Amino acid sequence: MLLTFTACIDEKAPKGRYEKIATAYCECTAQLAALNREAQAAGPGKLNSFFKKMESEYSKAKECTATVIGQFGHLNGAELDSVNILLKTQCPDLADKREQLQELLGK
Repeated sequence: MLLTFTACIDEKAPKGRYEKIATAYCECTAQLAALNREAQAAGPGKLNSFFKKMESEYSKAKECTATVIGQFGHLNGAELDSVNILLKTQCPDLADKREQLQELLGK
């Protein structure tokens, strides 16, 4: 007798750890990402005017992600990779920025 297993997704089930971390990370760094996009669109000549704003937003993101670390702990390399995969769909602008992810959530 062959048994077939099908995965059922319960949309009311609580999110997994990495999904919660990715969601929180997206929220914590949304303003920083938006400011980065503005700076890139403004061109290299105007980057200095964005520097102070970006520095301030980075500090806010760091404070916000400290709460995430407090709840879930620092992430190791493999865990950062798992979160990055989720970022690709949740907030693509923040995906594949390993150094920033490491700084804000890593050990």
